[in-house]
Amino acid sequence: MNGEKWLISHTDCSDYTYVIAVTNPDDDKDTRLSGFLVPNNAPGFEIVPMPHMMGCRGAGHAGLKFTNLVLEPKYLLGKEGQGMEIAIHSLSVSRVHIAMSNLGMAQRMLEISLKRANDRITFGKPIASRQMIKAKIADMQKMIHVLRCAIYDFARDFNKDPHNEYVTEKAAICKLFSIDTVKLVSDEMLEIFGGDGYFEDCPYGPTERLYRDCRAMWLEEGAPCVQRITIARECQNHGGKIEYTFD
Repeated sequence: MNGEKWLISHTDCSDYTYVIAVTNPDDDKDTRLSGFLVPNNAPGFEIVPMPHMMGCRGAGHAGLKFTNLVLEPKYLLGKEGQGMEIAIHSLSVSRVHIAMSNLGMAQRMLEISLKRANDRITFGKPIASRQMIKAKIADMQKMIHVLRCAIYDFARDFNKDPHNEYVTEKAAICKLFSIDTVKLVSDEMLEIFGGDGYFEDCPYGPTERLYRDCRAMWLEEGAPCVQRITIARECQNHGGKIEYTFD
């Protein structure tokens, strides 16, 4: 195995690395790929340090380099040629994991924004009583609620059948909408806090860190344009139809 990959998460705490590699270069179909779990101490495998990041400092990130790495068959995931199937399935779960992270951050930003809006007094009234602040709070809650419902819907479908035909589409929808959610919520939070929200030391919570960290999620498991390509493809395949699982 030879190659390089940049921007890999959790390299500081993992013992194995999940890799999809070409095992049949003469095949022009998805079956040319296979999945592997590579031990991080395998000869020929190197974790390469990355430059300082703007945000997302709570987990390690690095690059990976493979130089004439030879793996035993026991490290193969599934069967040879099953790599694309494994990658797409695991990617769907991972995209919703990012959406859940965004949901948690958005909820936290809303909560500290509400406290700030109730505490901050201007011209004898808390800013929470001002119509423009109310509009911001309403938009924040609207986005958070819809994102939570989308994630719950995905989870119900996935629990019923992890391979149902809408898993890929719904996962991409969750990831894409979660970006829109944290984008709006973090911007509104900063406006509600004003300049105080831009300091690292804020008595209401880590406003500055939340504002930085959520932007890294634009790129995790595929940028917004990738999610839109996935959603459009699946939507066209389904003729615009989408189904839901109800208890």
